[in-house]
Amino acid sequence: MVSRVSFVLPDAEKHWDSVTLDSPHLGGPCVWRAGSWRRQVAVRQWRVEYQFVARRGRRRVPLLDPACSRTVSTDFGDRSEWRAPDYTPPRWLDAPAVPGRLNRIEVPSALTHPLPAQVWAPRGLRARDAAPLLVVFDGSSYAGPGQLLQWAGAAIESGMPPLRLLLVDAVQRMQWFSGSERFLRTVDFAIEDVNRRYAVRGPVGLLGASLGGLTALLVSARRDDVGVVVSQSGSFFTELSDEGDWPWLSRVRRLVASLRAGEPVWGRRRASFDDLRVGLTCGRGEDNFGNNRDMATALRRRGAQVTFAPGRDLHNVIAWRDQWDPLLADLLTQVWRG
Repeated sequence: MVSRVSFVLPDAEKHWDSVTLDSPHLGGPCVWRAGSWRRQVAVRQWRVEYQFVARRGRRRVPLLDPACSRTVSTDFGDRSEWRAPDYTPPRWLDAPAVPGRLNRIEVPSALTHPLPAQVWAPRGLRARDAAPLLVVFDGSSYAGPGQLLQWAGAAIESGMPPLRLLLVDAVQRMQWFSGSERFLRTVDFAIEDVNRRYAVRGPVGLLGASLGGLTALLVSARRDDVGVVVSQSGSFFTELSDEGDWPWLSRVRRLVASLRAGEPVWGRRRASFDDLRVGLTCGRGEDNFGNNRDMATALRRRGAQVTFAPGRDLHNVIAWRDQWDPLLADLLTQVWRG
């Protein structure tokens, strides 16, 4: 479905010299006509996160859309949000949810900085009570705008076995989440530390997006105790990927090639991919869509059970929130109940 959308910023007295629409794949200059700045575009995705950037002389001012009541929080500040007529938010956002509690922990680290981590558990689940574990990279982002804790509480309320979440963040995200050998060893330490603190039952689950999605898949390729991984918009860069002079690009390309070939990742390789369930999501309009589709094919050749779910959104937290439903719950339930 394609929607023709006009984004409009009123400016009756033409106070601004120019106005630009700031939005991935849709941005560009607006035209002033009849007292307003306008940009008309063809929109194929479910949602558009955007702002106007107005200029007067050397002054540059970001502005939300005064006619739009919906906003979303992003890593670059608040944005207005347009929704397609057929867009429906996940039902679990407003569903009854089991309450839980977050505990900050310190884990052993092979890094120069401590690893920021928190453990979430539903109320009533004690440390000695056996429960499965889901490790989440960029945990604060998933728990914040992604509302992962609401999802977990609602899933448990509706019948999923009680689970714990290990929320992992990065002090130096680009360096750590680009396949750092020290960071991957630290993840091993973190999982082992959680196993000492809590009664962990069943295979471990992993969740991550973008570079976090790459990290999740790298961890799954190194550990036999990982049963399911959901990687969203994974940064599976190849020799054809144009990422400028990003300093970690060559390392990512090398590790992506190792994942596709089933080779060891920094000296470790799981014994078999046959018992690994993988969920990959990516918006059709994302630059890295083809690489995610190719990774799904390569993992199937390794023997993994792969679900590839294209989406109608771009590279953002709300897209990942929408795209993990119902894939994440389905895969976790299959593994943990099996």
